[in-house]
Amino acid sequence: VERTKYDLWYIENWSIGLDITILIRTVLQTIAGTNRNAY
Repeated sequence: VERTKYDLWYIENWSIGLDITILIRTVLQTIAGTNRNAY
C-alpha cells in the first residue's frame, strides 16, 4: 500500500529534475552506505 502511494505521487509529480534528484540521492546514499530504505 505504501509503495503504491509513492508510485502514484511520482507519476503525478514527474519531471526531469525529479529524476535527476532521485539519481543523485541514490548515488550518494550508495557511496555513503546509508541505503536504509532499500527493498
